Amino acid sequence: MVSTPVPPAAPSASPADLLKYFGLTWDSGNNRWVYDHGDSSDILPLSDIPADREPDFFELLKAAISVGSLGKQFGIPFPSAYSSLGFPAQKGGTDGSVNYQLIQIAANIIDQYDADGYPTRILFDGREFYGVEDLPRLHLALDRSFRVGNTAIPYLIPPNDAPIYLQVWMVQLQLWNPHSFSPTGGISQPDAFRIRAISHTNVGVEANRFWDPITNNQTTTYYSNLSNSGTGAAMIGGPNCTQDINYDGDQNISFILGSNALFREPTYLSRVGYPSGSNSNGTPNNPDMLPSDTNAPNKPDTIVSVFFRQNADGPVLDANLPTAQTFPARTEDALGFVIGYIPGQLGGMSWGGFHRATGGPLSLELQYWISEKWWTIDRQQLALSPNYRNFGQVAFMANRVDPRTDRWGSFYLGAQANADNQIPDAFLIPFQFRSFSITTNPLPNLYRNLTLYSTNTPAVRSLISPGWIVNGNQATVNSNLATAAIGRLQRNSEVSDPFRYTDPDGVQRRGIAAYATDNSSSGWPMNSSNTTYNPTFDENSRPVVLNRPFRSVSELGNVFRGTPWRNLDFMTPESGDRVLLDLFTLEEAPEDNVVGGRVNLNLVSKPVLSALIQGAGMADSVSTISNTTANEMADEYLSFISGTESGEGYLKDRSEIVGRWVSGTSYAGIGQEMAFKLSDSQKPIYRNRHSIVASLADVGTVRTWNVLIDLIAQSGSVVNGQFIPQGESRIWECVSIDRFTAEIVARSSESVRN
Repeated sequence: MVSTPVPPAAPSASPADLLKYFGLTWDSGNNRWVYDHGDSSDILPLSDIPADREPDFFELLKAAISVGSLGKQFGIPFPSAYSSLGFPAQKGGTDGSVNYQLIQIAANIIDQYDADGYPTRILFDGREFYGVEDLPRLHLALDRSFRVGNTAIPYLIPPNDAPIYLQVWMVQLQLWNPHSFSPTGGISQPDAFRIRAISHTNVGVEANRFWDPITNNQTTTYYSNLSNSGTGAAMIGGPNCTQDINYDGDQNISFILGSNALFREPTYLSRVGYPSGSNSNGTPNNPDMLPSDTNAPNKPDTIVSVFFRQNADGPVLDANLPTAQTFPARTEDALGFVIGYIPGQLGGMSWGGFHRATGGPLSLELQYWISEKWWTIDRQQLALSPNYRNFGQVAFMANRVDPRTDRWGSFYLGAQANADNQIPDAFLIPFQFRSFSITTNPLPNLYRNLTLYSTNTPAVRSLISPGWIVNGNQATVNSNLATAAIGRLQRNSEVSDPFRYTDPDGVQRRGIAAYATDNSSSGWPMNSSNTTYNPTFDENSRPVVLNRPFRSVSELGNVFRGTPWRNLDFMTPESGDRVLLDLFTLEEAPEDNVVGGRVNLNLVSKPVLSALIQGAGMADSVSTISNTTANEMADEYLSFISGTESGEGYLKDRSEIVGRWVSGTSYAGIGQEMAFKLSDSQKPIYRNRHSIVASLADVGTVRTWNVLIDLIAQSGSVVNGQFIPQGESRIWECVSIDRFTAEIVARSSESVRN
């Protein structure tokens, strides 16, 4: 009913029904929904809903999902550009809004259910929210410098006679579609995209090591401490090395989806035409940008012809080529958003031997093209790193924890390459768990400087806002891969992960890799193989967009929750979403609200329980739960509901298949225990665990006692003191009694005469 129509179509459902059931109205001019059901800036709690109407879909979500599990903020002190410019998405702020996360969840539910690949767009409280479809997303931004061309700047000759070249500073982007292939093929979806940039202040480059042409000497003072960086903008006797460039959204990088450009793995749009089949392109050099002109124009570029020396393979431009391959000296059209131009000596200490970006941040928008218009489906705010570095070195990568969301902003990762414009292989597919190991990862720079910024502050915990946990101090984080691994948030395990967080209510809820282990690839959605340069992924462990109607309420477990690597959860006992199993249904109940054929999950026999579980589909759509495994699960279930240990006992509602609160922040759940009966390769995969819940939730009930009364009336005669029946009439009376109110909610009679 509420899928976003492909422009310029209009929704087919009646406006009255859309408002009644969803609180939505259609804005045809902007191809989006507007949520406003009495308050344009609030989703009403049940207590505030007017008496003349029922709660809508969004209000029911707000009532069902645990409010303490919503609105998690990050709040860590980021580089100065974050705190000084005050962008709330990076510092917390809007991340703390419960309503905003609920709107995002609702949009994601719609896009799981509808049969197209066009993201749902919802306007609420002056902000647009975009549903998550099976499409590429903005993932990572990498800033680095290149030499422009192969011609030295003739009138700048430093004391050591080394040539000075014009350098360009670019932000290069990486896209990633982290989903497995959708089980619904042939759907309509966009295929032409662009990324545009908007700078909120002018961006540019400044140097902090100078050469004085009057004395023909290099100055001895340079500034590596950011507190002294203001002096770095003052040049001595030479050209101005700060070029301010203002992005207004007209500069863009375009690409298409092709057979070799599906972005199922993190992929750079780093040069024109890369990856193959993407037709990636941008805005070419301005014609007045010459090597001798060190003052760049104020119209930014996205394409620059850059130079590579012999054997400098520069994997960012040729990301899938073996690093051992030898390259000749060459120029290539690099693709990215230009921050500025500056004269510099590659590998030397003259004229900008150290430099950094200034200004920003940049707002990046991913858009698709249809009906003669661009439509935004993803936004990322990117602050530029204020750190100085040498030419040819990577500075900081701004990486989303999960490409599907901008929640918590962009984490910064410190690393640097050598002076030949090379980038370590670690950056080709960043933040992946490779070789099926995260504790013995051979790429030490991959996870460094992740959760902190100030290198002279020894206590990491002092930098982290409440609810975030990093075990160890600064030195430990910089030397221990496991401590700083952002990928740990896929699992967020209290036992195994030194980098983790709790929700606002203090409960540490795990991610979709909750049951993955360090020595296996299974269950890690970010898992990838770098054994070849044609990366593959574990499709079963990836999230999925169904693009079809739900077949069970438990399939809501495929819906992205808006928090990195967390779905609506019917897998872990501590889930804040389990009540959804009781609140929603796939079918309208009859007027008397009585549905026949349900199984009482508190009185079920082992053969019936095993039959319900056996054959439940697994993630790969081929494997099913075997009879042996189903019997083991049935034994585990019956032991749990009849047990007397803390957390065990009869279920009070269907949500307790997933879990129930025990005490404090402790939870217990039978679904978790049953899933441990799966094989080692199957049990870490969240879709497999949800299949167990699906087999029980929609056919089970725990709200009623179901009683069969067998009333027998016989007729006959007494012979020698013994009654001999000659006729019999039986009445079978079936009664359902509400466990909470003791009311009879349903009864039926059947008579048999003999």
